[in-house]
Amino acid sequence: MTTTDLSQSRLGDRPTADRHPTEWVAQFVGVRRRGPSLPVFRQEFVIDRLPSAAELRSTFLGVGKVWINGVVVGDEVLEPGWQSYGHRIAYRVSDVGSLLTLGRNLIEAEVAAGWYAGRLGFFEQREIYGSDLAVLAQLDAQMDGQWAPLVWTDSSWTWRSGPTLDAELYDGETYDARRADLPAGEPGLPVDLIPVSTEKLEQRLGPPVRRTETVPPVQIFRSATGRVLVDFGRNLVGWVRIRVSGAAGQEIVLRHAEVLEGGELGTRPLRTAQATDRYILSGVGEE
Repeated sequence: MTTTDLSQSRLGDRPTADRHPTEWVAQFVGVRRRGPSLPVFRQEFVIDRLPSAAELRSTFLGVGKVWINGVVVGDEVLEPGWQSYGHRIAYRVSDVGSLLTLGRNLIEAEVAAGWYAGRLGFFEQREIYGSDLAVLAQLDAQMDGQWAPLVWTDSSWTWRSGPTLDAELYDGETYDARRADLPAGEPGLPVDLIPVSTEKLEQRLGPPVRRTETVPPVQIFRSATGRVLVDFGRNLVGWVRIRVSGAAGQEIVLRHAEVLEGGELGTRPLRTAQATDRYILSGVGEE
């Protein structure tokens, strides 16, 4: 945990879209030894005065998301998107002033393989750009008209195995809700510093990927084999939202496809893509 006095040292000019990469103090942190699930990186920090403004710059080797005090930062998904990591690494800037509180704060980030290290193409290619999943994050705060780094990824961060057991673009996601909460006092594991030049960092110019619509199903029915089929009436890209309750450890399996074949879900055109989501219940109320 770090304690920051915003009125003291390392004050500078306001972060701008064209600030030079040498002004980064953050480093990519990752895990070279994979655990049983996706890594969740975390850092606690203490604020003695609330800043007048705060911005988070973030990106991933992989795809991921950031939380501050349990709230997901921004509304985009699959950050930072598909790019040529050997040439550039796009980062985003998010206004996070409203997420900070006086006293103890927590910033967390979860990283999946995505286009960086996951499976791509028809020939089972993996790790096209690299193998070490990592996050880069720097939170800058404004106090008395000046800006200073408040918290940033470095060797003081820790990580733990999170609730997402697996996540692949072609194969889907497995989430174990029993692992969602970190037990009080459980120590984190040390992170690895991943050597990546900040010269590759560029603020993203194009629009991000966002959820833009909630699509209700047009038909729910059972196939001849008793499978529950949910038809959304069109081909789409997104996530299925479910509301379930049951015993701890019970698993809900959602299989995705574009067509029916013989009255059943047509998975043959998917080739080797599993396109399957699994949700393992915590057993606590409605989930």
